[in-house]
Amino acid sequence: MESNSNIPENGKRSRTAVNLKKQFFFVNVSTVLLGRFFSDQSRFSRTSRELSVSKIPLTLKEFLSTVALSSVIFAVALTATMTLLSMLYPNLAFLLYSFTFLITVAFIALLLELPNIVTRNRMRDINAKLPVAIAFVATLASADVSVDEIVRELGQAREFGEISREARSISVSSRMFGKDIISALRESSALSPSPRLADFFQGITTTVTTGGDLKLYFTTKSREYYGEQENQIKKNSESVGIMSESYITVGVAFPLILMIILGVVGALSPVSPASVITFLYLIGFVMIPALAAFFTYILRSTLREVET
Repeated sequence: MESNSNIPENGKRSRTAVNLKKQFFFVNVSTVLLGRFFSDQSRFSRTSRELSVSKIPLTLKEFLSTVALSSVIFAVALTATMTLLSMLYPNLAFLLYSFTFLITVAFIALLLELPNIVTRNRMRDINAKLPVAIAFVATLASADVSVDEIVRELGQAREFGEISREARSISVSSRMFGKDIISALRESSALSPSPRLADFFQGITTTVTTGGDLKLYFTTKSREYYGEQENQIKKNSESVGIMSESYITVGVAFPLILMIILGVVGALSPVSPASVITFLYLIGFVMIPALAAFFTYILRSTLREVET
């Protein structure tokens, strides 16, 4: 029975391993083909730091090579698709190729922005769970646990998400690479995606080096961050209400009124209503879903901070 219960977990791990092998195979191919074009990494110092902060497990050359090859494949596939569509609809050829160019540029920009997106997601997760994590740390400090052990225990507490990941990184630097805990905390503080977590780590190093009371520091910080989080939740709750009202106006009422106006104009105009029908299709199948997706993304980003 015990061995049978481990089958789904083992299967999940094997699938994860296969997916990782596929991903790194693509990264390796990209680096071999295009890596020589990114040998001069001095021009990409900002991107290199963003990769370090986001903790994406790629070097700068691997990341840029992967972005380049992915963009080429995407552009070729999209151009081929639009070429077939332009053969079917010759009158829309210019519009289709313009759409191809814009979508390709947006795709490249999105890939280059990926480290920043990951960093912002990590920062939100850290800021949301930081008060609870500090309360957990304060409990350990009250039992006279050393800083090394506090960091190790925090890294093993997976419920703290990205904070645990940062703590594991500090613990690895200290235990496996021989750095003292103060240097490891300072290094993590410099590369932390959250200014609040960086400030917390800097406070630990200052308190330890000056012989201060860690328990008092943790307790004070926990109360401070709990108060800030309460204010942020109130602020975000108000923002959710405003965004909901904005969606009713912009995402529902405006497209419906616009469709009614276009329908009336098409009925009264002596010109062929084909262009009006095209605009109605664009509103129904492009504009309304795009507005809904935009507001959904904004609301989800706000609610993610409110829930925790």
